[in-house]
Amino acid sequence: MATNWIWYVIVAVVAIGYAYWRWHGYQARRSAIRKFAADRGWTYTEHEPALLSRCHGRPFGGYGERRRAWHAVTGRRHNLDVLSFEYSEVVGNLGRARRFWQQFTGVRLPFPSHELFAVRRHNFSHLARGLGFLHADTPDDTFDQDWFTSGSFTPELKQWVQQHRRPFRVAAGVLETWEHGRFLPERVEPAVADLAELVPLVNAVAGR
Repeated sequence: MATNWIWYVIVAVVAIGYAYWRWHGYQARRSAIRKFAADRGWTYTEHEPALLSRCHGRPFGGYGERRRAWHAVTGRRHNLDVLSFEYSEVVGNLGRARRFWQQFTGVRLPFPSHELFAVRRHNFSHLARGLGFLHADTPDDTFDQDWFTSGSFTPELKQWVQQHRRPFRVAAGVLETWEHGRFLPERVEPAVADLAELVPLVNAVAGR
């Protein structure tokens, strides 16, 4: 029994080592994001809780807790104001709670627009649609088999969606897309380039 203290020491060392590993990994990731922003003359903010006020509606489920908006970078690209940030929330309870992350990248539209939304249908959506619970939002049944949409979609807009395979929404004057996972700097510029192509297509339906 006298040697039991050794196990306490081992557990403590492992816990401290894991905490340090997590802390070091976070510091490295934060430094990489800060450098990404600085190299482009952009602004980096580690915590930006004010962004949570716009994190509602689809694709936000509305049932998550302990919501966070971290690692926000802002700047200009393609003559557009850019915002990219990491959103996360805790879902579940009774010992099964898990935090889920998404990275949002958006551009402010230089014109007023109605809300638009496009997201890939998952397996449940296909089943629900087959049972009549979800109806097609465009006259194009082939397109509606794979995409759930809201708003007015021209053939050109649908073609962009099918080509780029990106979900997107227009809300509060911002056109944005999202990807699952933590913030990755290398995602930002490809997303902004795709959104820049999408802007004139959104403009074509903005008044509809």
